[in-house]
Amino acid sequence: MARPILVKTNKSRGSRKARTQRFERAVDGSSPEEEEDEHSVYVVSKVSAFRHGSGTIPTLCPASGNCWVHKFGSIYNELLTPEGDLIRSSYFGFLVNHMASAGNGEILMSDYYEMNVKMLTKSGEIIDVADTRPLHPFGLCATLDDNFLVCLVDGDDCILSENSVRTLARINRQGETIQAFRGSTSWDGRLFTKPYRVCENRNLDILVVDWTSDRTSRLLVLSETGQLKLICKGRPRKFGEMPFNPSDVCCNSESYVLVSDLSGHTVQLLSPDYQFVQNIIAAKDGIEYPLALAMTHDVIWLGSGNGKVTVLRLTKKKRPEANGHLDVESRKSRLCIIC
Repeated sequence: MARPILVKTNKSRGSRKARTQRFERAVDGSSPEEEEDEHSVYVVSKVSAFRHGSGTIPTLCPASGNCWVHKFGSIYNELLTPEGDLIRSSYFGFLVNHMASAGNGEILMSDYYEMNVKMLTKSGEIIDVADTRPLHPFGLCATLDDNFLVCLVDGDDCILSENSVRTLARINRQGETIQAFRGSTSWDGRLFTKPYRVCENRNLDILVVDWTSDRTSRLLVLSETGQLKLICKGRPRKFGEMPFNPSDVCCNSESYVLVSDLSGHTVQLLSPDYQFVQNIIAAKDGIEYPLALAMTHDVIWLGSGNGKVTVLRLTKKKRPEANGHLDVESRKSRLCIIC
């Protein structure tokens, strides 16, 4: 059976009234989290936060300014506004495991039990994209070349046998597998233990959240051809802190990576070369067990293990130049605010 990652929550912890705000930290020079503000690349603003039930939110997907949200244990998928207002509740005819934007108003979805990849079209029709039998689809994403990447497993646990199959496939819109990533980098010849979520970066790298046990996971970076480039370490840990435990991943238009850290109660920003840059949001901001992460343009949607949905806006930080003018940097251009 396909189970989302279930977490225990402390309902009395971090309950705050939702409001639009900037996240700022007082600087005393003693904390790594405080020091990172000086070198941060983006400014984070909270758009809204609301509770959508009390259970785990394993997947969500932005759609035209709103967001489809799926709650664990429910057969329904609910389209919500950024303020949490219900637009509609829909049963798609199957239990959604993961959903991701396919562009042009289309939503890509995995049906674990029926071993199928499906799509919600712009007109509201549910169509079959690919039959993945005998393997079950988990996480998926659209790629820059208009194909799809799909995590495929033969079972839902992290205990493998010599016959276990854990892989990643690139499929086209006709449902044909055009590339399979199996790898041969671990001691037993396996690249994946349980590939759970996947996204393609703008630089064509492939990022995979791979669960290695019921409580531990890692973030793998693969080349376009499927070769392992590195395993991301996330923010450097202090002694006694829980290890980096990624649960979902997405990228922005400048190849920066956002990754939710389940045990660290944070969303981290990594540079295009996968080094830690800054925390986007942390436990002190009311986040608890971040599990589902999605981004469209500059807006981030975050689903948590306690039913909380948080909507954030990511803005490029303005940096002063030597002449005192404010300068906004991007990969393609530099704009002086005064001139």
